[in-house]
Amino acid sequence: MAAVVKMVFEDEMAQYQDIVQSPEMDRLSQWPNILWSVLSRPSGVAVLEILQAARSDPDLARMVGPTQKAAEEGALSKLRAEYGGNEATARSVMRLMVWAIRGLTLSDMILPDRPATLGAVNLLANMLLLASPDGAVDRLQQFTSTPE
Repeated sequence: MAAVVKMVFEDEMAQYQDIVQSPEMDRLSQWPNILWSVLSRPSGVAVLEILQAARSDPDLARMVGPTQKAAEEGALSKLRAEYGGNEATARSVMRLMVWAIRGLTLSDMILPDRPATLGAVNLLANMLLLASPDGAVDRLQQFTSTPE
């Protein structure tokens, strides 16, 4: 299962690379829709199911955990290279986008309502656009700090 997660991640990274080659792909706020187009595919759903299974299976968690961590670190590196930001803020932004879309994928399977799901994806995209019109991750740092 860890090999499946790794294989899917590598395939998804290639898909993302193809998508971002487009000249109009210059804003962070475009990523929720990009993520939806990739993570809601059958391979993305399969990874989601493996990750859910790992929650209650410690052996599986030990196998997929390092793969998921490597996937996150690779995505984080690309996000920061493209949109800047310190590591903590970029990680928060990335996790919000990826896990919100993964959750919406699950929601759409259990309570199918594609217009509502896509509306939520667009809401997230527009919230990011309002918070950072130029797409810079640094602009989002003020929203990621936690109360002490």
